[in-house]
Amino acid sequence: MDTNGTIIAPSELTIYTVHKFKEKLLDVLQKTDEIIIDCKELQTVDGAGVQLLLSLRKSVDQLTLKNSVKPLIEALELAGLDWLLDGGVEVGKKNHGY
Repeated sequence: MDTNGTIIAPSELTIYTVHKFKEKLLDVLQKTDEIIIDCKELQTVDGAGVQLLLSLRKSVDQLTLKNSVKPLIEALELAGLDWLLDGGVEVGKKNHGY
């Protein structure tokens, strides 16, 4: 994490990797409630990854998904959660009732 709450997503955000990434996110949440996830290296996302992002979204004041890549966009669209991208960049806590 850098000083502004940015954390780089792993190449896989799947049932096999979400626990480790969640631990990193919990460390960041102790320092800030505004998180930026840089998704430039993300190649694979499954339902567990989508669930983690939705859970995180409910826990923070501001969540930014930076450099959203095709696998992330497709996974969120499939789950009906593409609004998390809000134009590909930011989500505010007050949107969509979540």
